Amino acid sequence: MYSAQEDIPTAAKGFPELDRYDPPERNDLSRGRNSGEKWSADMWRLGCLIWEVFNGSLPRSASLRSLGKIPKALVPHYCELVGANPKIRPNPARFLLNCRGPKGFMNNGFVETNLFLEEIQIKEPSERQKFFQELSSHLDTFPEDFCRHKILPQLLTAFEFGSAGAVILTPLFKVGKFLSAEEYQQKIIPVVVKMFSSTDRAMRIRLLQQMEHFIQYLNESTVNNQIFPHVVHGFTDTNPAIREQTVKSMLLLAPKLNDANLNVELMKHFARLQTKDDQGPIRCNTTVCLGKISSYLNVNTRQRVLISAFARATKHRYDTSRGAGGV
Repeated sequence: MYSAQEDIPTAAKGFPELDRYDPPERNDLSRGRNSGEKWSADMWRLGCLIWEVFNGSLPRSASLRSLGKIPKALVPHYCELVGANPKIRPNPARFLLNCRGPKGFMNNGFVETNLFLEEIQIKEPSERQKFFQELSSHLDTFPEDFCRHKILPQLLTAFEFGSAGAVILTPLFKVGKFLSAEEYQQKIIPVVVKMFSSTDRAMRIRLLQQMEHFIQYLNESTVNNQIFPHVVHGFTDTNPAIREQTVKSMLLLAPKLNDANLNVELMKHFARLQTKDDQGPIRCNTTVCLGKISSYLNVNTRQRVLISAFARATKHRYDTSRGAGGV
């Protein structure tokens, strides 16, 4: 027990080496209760952390006066954190707001993306749509792990439970480049297969346009049983853009098609497009595509189809179709 007149001993610090992170007012007993707000000491230590991020371990508190490699855009806000007067240090909210101001250090796509993702569940559908549309332009500058573990789950969730639609395809395939083949099969391919069954035309044409990004991950069974049966509907679509893109996609799908789909089903659609489609460019592209995939056709189909198809093309009124038939 100690008498009222005796000094009560203070607890010794466990880690004296951490003293260099203490704000100056901590050791200035003359300040008494005028040592700033409750966040003042923490904001000083945030300044120490910022210094170490750009300059390495802080040797002593006096080193904080040397800016070193701290980015120019961050300097004024850093200086506020390590100011000697604790009363003028900003609170956390004001510090973040200042850094996100015009030309501020945190006024960039990475920070804005993080903040949006934290609140994505309460955003309006139009805001989410705009976010996903603009996301692709930022992904190349984001850390790979951030894309895999932060962006990808949100893209998959947006497809599964939201109404993002075709707009997620471009960022989805961009993030897919960071995945291993096994991860791609587990996370991306099921989404792709499900998308092909969609009646959304924007979704279908976007899938066809970006097929080169995922075709190597599709096995033959998936292509023949789950992809091709949906793709063939594009040959009879009333939208010429979808018909044309469906024809072009055969350049990628043909090597994976089985005998029935390639030599029977596909040839049936090509014959109809070449003779009856009202769009000259589609008739032309059908002939060109047929020539390019001819090596995958069986011998009987090549003998039966190619000569008549190319001969037919040379009689078209559309000049380019005649040229394609003569190549």
